[in-house]
Amino acid sequence: MKIGLICPYSLDLPGGVQHQVRFLASEIRNRGHEAVIVGPGLETAPYGEIRIGGTVSMPGNGSVAPLLLNPSRRNAFMEAIGPMDVLHVHEPALPALGWWAARSGMPQVHTFHADAPRRRGALGRAIINRLPAPATGVAVSEVAAANWRRSLEIVPNAVEAVALRSNRQRGQVVCIGRDEPRKGISVLVDAWPNVLKAVPHARLHLTTGADPSPGITQHGLLSTAEKWELLASSEVAVSPNRFGESFGLVVAEALACGTPLVMSDLPAFRAVADTAAVVVPPGDAEALATAIVALLNDPGERKRRSLLGREVVKRFGVVGIVDRYLDLYQGAVEQQ
Repeated sequence: MKIGLICPYSLDLPGGVQHQVRFLASEIRNRGHEAVIVGPGLETAPYGEIRIGGTVSMPGNGSVAPLLLNPSRRNAFMEAIGPMDVLHVHEPALPALGWWAARSGMPQVHTFHADAPRRRGALGRAIINRLPAPATGVAVSEVAAANWRRSLEIVPNAVEAVALRSNRQRGQVVCIGRDEPRKGISVLVDAWPNVLKAVPHARLHLTTGADPSPGITQHGLLSTAEKWELLASSEVAVSPNRFGESFGLVVAEALACGTPLVMSDLPAFRAVADTAAVVVPPGDAEALATAIVALLNDPGERKRRSLLGREVVKRFGVVGIVDRYLDLYQGAVEQQ
């Protein structure tokens, strides 16, 4: 099959959906199929990607979404998807690529990633609920499936297999996330002085901006390899997100590295981590600091959480997830 994976967000920028789309495309190619990613962007596209134009930053759900809104790019989009046997449309409710794809008449599968009620509002739900239904609709979690008037199968995000490492750096804490209100980086920064008081050798590594503070290192944008290295070398990972999460890929990635995790008590995070993570109330800097200190000071508990996390994350192995999507693609083609 020739499969078109439609990404609504700029392919020039990093992001969870962009990463998942590229990861699925790579694994689909490994199965002998042709996979082409189509999405917004202006930079020179690498192999297997078609970028069809610039984006506008649209605020919502405590984040900013880089979306293509230019109606003049519709012909370029339709030309890009013309040779495909089936489309895999990610976030079909978002303008404009999902709307164009839904009206193309082509076989397709829709995947809903986001926390729909807060992210899109009544207008977005009204639009997608009136679009022609695909052969199969998929959501990455029960949270993402909520409030859509169609039957959605739950197919979680896939997590890359990573080599397990044991070179943990003493006192190293890591937080993978963008500097957006819903990611809760400010809560972690507020908690950090209390962590340092209890564990003076602790060092916090951030992948986003923060005011310079003692014991904090800012890395900026990381490559995939650098991200895994930072996770795998840390004694504790933190996901202090405040709201609006529908899956928790950063949670799953920490578990895949066997890194003990402190995370906010969000339904989507609990669905991913089960009992493997230490849970704190969202936005509670004091509780966050207490949990981080407790893990840093307890090697036995860190080992227990590490083993439990590695076991839990097996549910998100790529083999079963890609197999399921290939079945859905075939079913969409056969039902056309």
